[in-house]
Amino acid sequence: SKIGILGVIVGRMLRIPRVIFTAHGWASREERPRYERAVIALLHYLTILLSHTTICVSRDAANDFIRWPLSQKRISIIYNGISERPLPSRDEARRELLRYAPALASATQNTFWIGTIAELHRNKGVDRIIATLPDLLHLSPFFVIIGEGEERATLEAQVRSLKLESKVVFTGALQDAARLIPAFDLFTLTSRKEGLPYVLLEAGLAGVPVLASEVGGIPEVIQTMKGGLLIDASVPRNVAAAIALMAADTERTKRFAERLKTDVREYFSTAEMVRKTLGLYRVVE
Repeated sequence: SKIGILGVIVGRMLRIPRVIFTAHGWASREERPRYERAVIALLHYLTILLSHTTICVSRDAANDFIRWPLSQKRISIIYNGISERPLPSRDEARRELLRYAPALASATQNTFWIGTIAELHRNKGVDRIIATLPDLLHLSPFFVIIGEGEERATLEAQVRSLKLESKVVFTGALQDAARLIPAFDLFTLTSRKEGLPYVLLEAGLAGVPVLASEVGGIPEVIQTMKGGLLIDASVPRNVAAAIALMAADTERTKRFAERLKTDVREYFSTAEMVRKTLGLYRVVE
């Protein structure tokens, strides 16, 4: 957000022919005091006014400002795009994960592998999954957290307080982490705030069932009970019940994963994203 407003100001001062800002999400949606969110929203609005075009990666993000004065013609919606590539099998991905998390060697055939890839920031809601694990011990769960960030110490303290050290694994940040998504029986993204996350598209192409928060642009990728399961993840019992449901009904979750993979291929291609983005840069006002 800060570099966005600075960038458009400098771009205008230097008379750059086409200044384009891409909003992957708005900081004004974060859990902050109301006055802070108001100030941040005004800075976002100024960024939009000073840009020739602002790209929003979801309709949800565009709706925050599209009705503000002079904004409508300055906002374009371009979904993030992804290209398909070869991925390891489930067993291959699990063997690779073992290199980073030896504790996973204790997994059995009955272990239910839950995984996420996220910056360890409060916005990502990783704590919401950890909080539900005591109610899911009958599933023999492993929760694999791939990522690093400012909340790691807080999350580790949460794990210790719930005595879940044998059930939660922190791998830290891993290069090309999306290759490891096939290792999971369930991919979770219980965020408090989102734009249109690439990791959701990666999980879709990996063919893994997804449980996610019904926030931001996520519902534009997943149709609940068709391509996955969307929930109000602020309610712990919702999270626990959804995980238990998806673990129990493997045939349905398999259909979810197949539908999501089809939708990602059709609506979120790299080629379409590049075509639309280049079109904006070629129009010089």
